[in-house]
Order: sequence, then structure tokens, then C-alpha cells
Amino acid sequence: MQVQYLADGALAIVGRLYGAGESRAPLQRAIFASTSDPFTTFWSNWYRPRGSIYKQDGLNVLPLGGAMLRGYSYGVALSRVGAANLEVAQRMTQFGTAANGRKSIWFSAFGDIAAASSDYVQFGGSMLLDAGIGASLRGRIYDRDVHFRLDLPLFVKQPGLAGGPSFARKGSFGFRYVFSLTDVW
Repeated sequence: MQVQYLADGALAIVGRLYGAGESRAPLQRAIFASTSDPFTTFWSNWYRPRGSIYKQDGLNVLPLGGAMLRGYSYGVALSRVGAANLEVAQRMTQFGTAANGRKSIWFSAFGDIAAASSDYVQFGGSMLLDAGIGASLRGRIYDRDVHFRLDLPLFVKQPGLAGGPSFARKGSFGFRYVFSLTDVW
């Protein structure tokens, strides 16, 4: 991953390359299109247990990871993938002090592309692509870094595999949302 800050740190250009492959691994250790695998999030009480707060119907909260294709469902497991993620982010405001933790709000535009194959799900072709806009709150609360993200993947090339509720007709273009407690950068 490469992060380049411009304009005195108020503009960030983020690029990430990701490649992975597996051979007949169980689904729990598969490579996921948008999320970390279940073993990575095993000790997280937010995602793991049945009935956890972020696994409720109607919520779309993801532990970003894997190929980090933000427009795709958490259940899209892949066998082989090569992905590139690009994000351009602008810091809109900064508040707080060094004593109580400096925080900032960022708006961004992103695009994710991957060449993939899967033994778990069927999809047409080998290209997965999404693009959209997002906002994040980044900073520190006491001794912890915090990252709250809201991404709106407006375009998804394989709409049958799209994650989260869509507030538009079922097609590549739609208003979808994804919350996350982690950040790409």
C-alpha cells in the first residue's frame, strides 16, 4: 500500500495492490472479496458471535480486508485474486487537541478492480469492479486509533454479488452503503 499526502496533508492519494490464491482451503480460510476471513476476526466481539451487534439484519458493517472490493457482499469467497484499490481523499475539517485526541473528517472517491476466480460462487467473467464515494472519521480517542467509514459503492460490475441493501433497481448502478470500523489506509 502506498499513501501520498499532498497540500500540507489535506489531500491523500492511496494505492493498494493485493494478490492471493488458495488451493482447496475450507471456506473459513478462503479469500474474501471485501472482508477479512473469519479466522482474522475470530476474537472480535463486534463481528464474530451469533447475534453480535454488527451481524443484525438491515445493518451492513464489514471488517474490510481481503481484496477490499467495497461494493461486494461479505460472503463472496474467491479462490484466486489480483486486485488494485485506488482512493483519493480530501480532509474537510480537523478538530480536537493533542491532549484529547485530534480527529478529522475525510471525503473520498474510490475505485476497486480485481481479476478473480472462485470455487465457491459463480459470476460471469473474471473481472470484479466497483466505484463510489465515501466519508470517514479518523483520529484518536484516549489511547486508541479510531476509523469510522461510510462507503457508498455507486457502481458494481457484478450486481448479483453486491453487498448491502440497494435503494435502486437491481443493476450495476445503485445507491448502496457499507459501514466499517477499519480504514483502507
